[in-house]
Amino acid sequence: MSELYELVPAIVERQLHIQEKLRCKCGETVITADGPTKVFDKARVGPTFMAQVAVSKCADALPLHRQAKAYRRVGVQVNDSTLGDYFHRTAEITKPISDRLLDVIAEEEIVLADETSHRVQAKGKTRRSWLWSFIAKDEAERRHQCGMAGHDASSRQSRRSMNWALHGQNWPPTLSMSDWHSATL
Repeated sequence: MSELYELVPAIVERQLHIQEKLRCKCGETVITADGPTKVFDKARVGPTFMAQVAVSKCADALPLHRQAKAYRRVGVQVNDSTLGDYFHRTAEITKPISDRLLDVIAEEEIVLADETSHRVQAKGKTRRSWLWSFIAKDEAERRHQCGMAGHDASSRQSRRSMNWALHGQNWPPTLSMSDWHSATL
């Protein structure tokens, strides 16, 4: 037996939805069929497209301008600012999931944390922002070498920001930081 991996490129599909209009015999009432369900008003892309923008940016570190260039190569005329809007809309829509994940992580006895700073654009200048990453494993996950990971961003570097990110009430677990210091908050 031999094994071969082959790449099947993703397909960007342009869907045209035509809504039928009907008028009663008297001519006074016109009814138009509903269009497809959209992620948000005036959205021109579907949920899978929006998810791909977020995954490419976060998991693959692919900047929005490069994503826009790749989409233009396959015939989708979109600019990076529009992709940025889709990215932020995706973050808003998935915020309850992210918040719940941070809640679950905060319930664990041991939480691993890492902080990373980076520059972000502000009005007329750049500023430093902080990204906190958290990992927790419960007993079952330790046996299977997997775990939960959550992220949060802050404009301040402090344990208070970290505590806020993990919804600080009832929360002083042992925290293992990337610089090998251990702290109880």
